[in-house]
Amino acid sequence: MKKNLIVILLIALVAIGGFVGWQQYSKNEYSNNLKNVMALMITESTKAQEMTEKYVSVWKQAIDGGVEIDGQTTDDFNYALNLQVESFKKQGKLDKVNNWRKEVDKAMQSLNNPPSDMKKAYEIAFEFYGSYSELVKQANFPSGTLLEFSRKINELASNIDKQKSQFNVLIEIDDLLTANVSNDGDNNRNSNSAMNQTDATPEESHPPTLSTPGRPVSSVPSENRTDSNLIKDLTQFSGTWNDQSEDGAGDSITITIKDGRNATISLGSSTNGAAMFTDTGDNEVTFNEKGEANFTFTDSYSGITGKGIVTLGDKQVTVTTKLDSVPQDFSIFQGTKTFTKKR
Repeated sequence: MKKNLIVILLIALVAIGGFVGWQQYSKNEYSNNLKNVMALMITESTKAQEMTEKYVSVWKQAIDGGVEIDGQTTDDFNYALNLQVESFKKQGKLDKVNNWRKEVDKAMQSLNNPPSDMKKAYEIAFEFYGSYSELVKQANFPSGTLLEFSRKINELASNIDKQKSQFNVLIEIDDLLTANVSNDGDNNRNSNSAMNQTDATPEESHPPTLSTPGRPVSSVPSENRTDSNLIKDLTQFSGTWNDQSEDGAGDSITITIKDGRNATISLGSSTNGAAMFTDTGDNEVTFNEKGEANFTFTDSYSGITGKGIVTLGDKQVTVTTKLDSVPQDFSIFQGTKTFTKKR
């Protein structure tokens, strides 16, 4: 009887130990995901703030005598604001800010059941989400009077700074963020430099990638994963990578490393002998420490939009794409493909 009791106790202890280990791993995974979502919101809030500050500048100039926007001059501030909104649309800024807002929404939904010891960090992230969402709303079009709008933007910026600092105390976030200096003539300064993601221009930068939000927790403990050291020297990935046959048919990805982790990528597809070719044009990306980057694209042939993830590996590049609508007979591929360097 005593022997049986000892066996039962041993089994119970092993089970409890396994459960504790799984809980710890789940916490680590959740912490990483929450951290990545915060980095994404911080980066995107910086871009939205720059847009709202541009509205303030245009508003003031129109009232003071006139402002020129994309070759048109006006002293009507309502018309000036409409012109600036249209200018942001033409530049693709509004689409990018709004598209990333949708990704943030999905990611936050996947994180709404935090472990007990992560609740405080989640609550701060949720407060930040509210400030960030309102800032994106104002970036789509300003409301109220100039004074009211300016006060609202300043208040949101203050809340964002405070919430970012509070989160950073619980989970270190600065290591995911790098300085991003705006080259906008009216915003030629480093706005919240610790909160920015470096790229050629702020409007074209892509935020840090989300490692696993919205996906099931991996069964492989994070400490057993091996991150590639190749990220230390990205220049080796510049060039064209493809899976094309000798007659030129197939798909390709062209990577141009600009500086640090910043790069442009372009997907391409061609028929035999390149009789027909479609591509996505240059898309600005920023690789994370694992050599991964998210991007969005538009198929030049079909006009279909899509999302993708590119991963740098040992002597190969892997790309996963998902089109936003049904692919046509000839368009950028959908699915996962591995490319080798073009000789």
